[in-house]
Amino acid sequence: MRKYRSMGSRSGAPVAAILALSCLACLQAFAANLAFDFTSNVHGRGGLVPLSYFPIGQTNFTFVYDVSDQAIGDLASVEIEVTSINGQALRNGGGNGLAVEGGANNDWLDYGEDLDFSVTLKDAASNDVTAAYNINLISTEIRSSPSGALTFDNGSDTATVTSTATGGPIASLLDVATDGTDELFAVSRNDTNVVFQFNDIELDILAEGVQVVTLSGTNLIEDTFLRGPDSDASSIYNYGGIDRFQVGKGVTATAEANGLIRFPDLTSASNLVSITRAALRLYDYNLANQTMDVLIHAYEVSAANHGWVEGSSADKLENGTADWRFHTQNTQGWAGGRQGCGIAGTDYTTNIVAAATSVDGVAGWVDFILDPAVVQKWIDDPSENHGLVFISQGAGDAGEVAFFRSSEFYDATYHPQLVLEGIAVEAGTATSQIALVDGNRIQVSWQGRDFATFTVQRRTDLLEGTWSNVVEGITGTGALSVTNDTDAPQAFYQVIYE
Repeated sequence: MRKYRSMGSRSGAPVAAILALSCLACLQAFAANLAFDFTSNVHGRGGLVPLSYFPIGQTNFTFVYDVSDQAIGDLASVEIEVTSINGQALRNGGGNGLAVEGGANNDWLDYGEDLDFSVTLKDAASNDVTAAYNINLISTEIRSSPSGALTFDNGSDTATVTSTATGGPIASLLDVATDGTDELFAVSRNDTNVVFQFNDIELDILAEGVQVVTLSGTNLIEDTFLRGPDSDASSIYNYGGIDRFQVGKGVTATAEANGLIRFPDLTSASNLVSITRAALRLYDYNLANQTMDVLIHAYEVSAANHGWVEGSSADKLENGTADWRFHTQNTQGWAGGRQGCGIAGTDYTTNIVAAATSVDGVAGWVDFILDPAVVQKWIDDPSENHGLVFISQGAGDAGEVAFFRSSEFYDATYHPQLVLEGIAVEAGTATSQIALVDGNRIQVSWQGRDFATFTVQRRTDLLEGTWSNVVEGITGTGALSVTNDTDAPQAFYQVIYE
């Protein structure tokens, strides 16, 4: 729920409205990231299953998915129409993936057998509401034989997905933004010696008014790792200037590491007045030292450890910076002692903010899905942003360690990323007005949004008392207003929406 607060005057003369925004409850009903299966024999991530599969012989088919329980605005269903550009019959690839009939391989996509994917969004009354949403193609899962590549093209952006394992499913980040209406993805083969089957497509669906902000770059990130234990010679060294971010209990037979990261400046996301989703993305480059999967938990650093300093060294002692023994080398210890900011309830809060697994042998982005309320807190009150500590949950066997690219890596493409999705206040909508009309009648005006229901409230004292509803359940877009009779010497009005 959001507050638009307009303030009246004692004299009853018209006054300029002041907008106040305050997060009372994070809105999580306007966006979703979903995978949509095309196969009856699901491979891998198990996305939404269509209401029915196509019969053999059709050159196009519309897969219909029920999303009424996903709470994405007013969406009830997602329809993905698949058309063979060459007029070939669609096939289900033996239940293993979407394919076409013809060419050398009936249950696979051969070279030049291209497909179009068109996405339509509908509400409960089967009205087409696609124009009210933005849709991004995030990834696809494919099977190939042997390894090869496919290219997606939506008319303005292209992205390529490459299968690295013969005959196996693969999910690859595509990030093709389509920005609204008439979502059309053309799929073309670009490898003459490989055949493919489609398992699914992953889409990011965002209601109008929802935006995604990605924070990255050396000036926006503070990251380092703490290497211990206390008996290890490196426990007094700072690693803030090294090009990696290390987490694990099996760095060597005797050493371990906890990671620290903080995004100290979130002003570029200040237009997001309600965070609906948040993810911290780290690029796992799979150093050979890792020999097993590593489960990693992220926790909020405690207030007692606020203000740790990243430093600029690479395996050297640096006064005034963080290391395993010290919060501030030679000045202040960690709240929990010489334990690398690793004592639960003292160095960090016990609530798991995010969790992810670094898979041995697999390089690529690892997404730590954060609690949106935590990031919202950082935006609303930067003094609460103490950063995150990343701690391995393994037993400490040698090789139980993950290596991620840090903000010091020479190629910024692989720097850590904080991806935030939320309800955005756009220019021109952050102003409401209050005016005196027809004698002692007060008119409150504001700009409506199609995803919100508004209530106008009133009280006679700005600082004390209970807000009473003047009119509630108001919907609509564009200019909206409510007129209210008042005999009070002063009155204060606010418009809230949810």
